[in-house]
Amino acid sequence: MKKQTIILCMLWVVFTLSVKAQQDPQFSQSMFTQFQFNPGAAGSHDKVCVNAINRQQWMGFGDGSPVTSAFTVDAAIKPFGINSGVGLAIMRDEIGFNDDIGLKLTYAYRLTLNSGLLGIGVSGGIYNKSIEAEWFVPEGNQSLNPANDPAIPDNESAMAVDFNFGLYYSTDKMYVGLSSTHINEARFDYEKGEPMLNRHYYVMAGYDVMLPNPQFEFMPSSFIQTDGATTVLSVSGLLKYNKKVWGGVSYRTDNAITAMAGVTLFDWVNVGYSYDFITASPLRSVNDGTHELMLGFCFDVKKDKSPKKYKSIRYL
Repeated sequence: MKKQTIILCMLWVVFTLSVKAQQDPQFSQSMFTQFQFNPGAAGSHDKVCVNAINRQQWMGFGDGSPVTSAFTVDAAIKPFGINSGVGLAIMRDEIGFNDDIGLKLTYAYRLTLNSGLLGIGVSGGIYNKSIEAEWFVPEGNQSLNPANDPAIPDNESAMAVDFNFGLYYSTDKMYVGLSSTHINEARFDYEKGEPMLNRHYYVMAGYDVMLPNPQFEFMPSSFIQTDGATTVLSVSGLLKYNKKVWGGVSYRTDNAITAMAGVTLFDWVNVGYSYDFITASPLRSVNDGTHELMLGFCFDVKKDKSPKKYKSIRYL
């Protein structure tokens, strides 16, 4: 257990203090987390939508394994007749001694373009980065205690303002988005060191393909995440039956293959699950993979219109 903790602490130093590593977490069910990384997607469902997702990574590895939880709510509104979207996104990312929490509010202006809508969104909020270290030092080797090193944080917490921008275009059959998070590259004033948030870029796209049998739909999608130094590409394919049950697979270029399955309940509640298989990594033999659970629902608050049924992957 202590060996795993030491490894995770080393990973924390690499990911938090280095300006060359991706810091934003990733989700295997990225087709359900578009708004988390692209403020332009606010209100794109034309409903009030709530989504929660929890990712438990490297299960069985021990204390300090990465855990990421995200919650979003967004809605389409028309203040003064202006087609808009608003939303709230909260995310907590834990790994080793590190515990990051971000909260942001979003506004998107939605412009009719051809047969779809283009969302131009901005979001801003606060981001708190903290560390509470409990180093394991072999007996008789206190000279190696990281707490005595002026360059390694021990117990720190700092908050900064964080901004994001995104463009999101969608129709009944497809979506495509471009966005950037941490565009101001906020820095955190630690007593030991000054970690920062690297600017990240995202490209996302998806399409609905109606199969000859009308009970089946094929929904391919892709998701690219990069900080300019490291790039991860996810390519996914879901097959949905009778607009109720779906399943599929995803391949991610950082050595993972994902199996996904989900169900729509009561025509408006969606439950999804995915499991990541590590294909090539030194950690492959010491963990039991990654579990991810998603729960979401959308509802229409307009009383004068009958409920609509959508075929788009965005309404799974």
